[in-house]
Amino acid sequence: MSQLTVFTALAVGHLLADFPLQTNSIYELKNKGWYGVAVHAGIHAAITAILIQNPFQAWLLLVLLFLSHFAIDWIKLHVPLKVESVGFLYDQALHLFTLAILASHAHNVRVVLPAYVLTIMLLYAMIPALLMFISILTRDLQALGPRLANGHTWGNRAFAISQITGWPLIVTLLLLQVMRGL
Repeated sequence: MSQLTVFTALAVGHLLADFPLQTNSIYELKNKGWYGVAVHAGIHAAITAILIQNPFQAWLLLVLLFLSHFAIDWIKLHVPLKVESVGFLYDQALHLFTLAILASHAHNVRVVLPAYVLTIMLLYAMIPALLMFISILTRDLQALGPRLANGHTWGNRAFAISQITGWPLIVTLLLLQVMRGL
């Protein structure tokens, strides 16, 4: 299996765990300390386990995924940037870079879905991420001055929509897993 296909599966898992599955409760728990960060990183590992064949054989990949996500999010909590949208971009870039490294070393890992399905899922999974970025960017603009945001409530709308748009993809993934098991 190509490392690009493995990377795509890891990226889909990341986007699902970081956006629709990072509910307000998980986000608040994550901001309280290491336990919340561990729960969030565990969700990343669990979603990835659903996307790969024989996850117990890929235990090292899942452990490294958990540890890297934990470390990046822990650092982000303790070294916040003044401009939240810049922090968001750095955070996502670090996660994707880490996933690329993990995928490049995951020679024996096989994914459960064909590459074309994963690609469609990846494109769809980017929607909640982009909506969250719009929400954060709007807050940054409002902090710089009300005239920059021009009184728009796009940020609140984008946040609300980002919270629900990924769920059809999660349900689809779970249904595919159930059908695969039949």
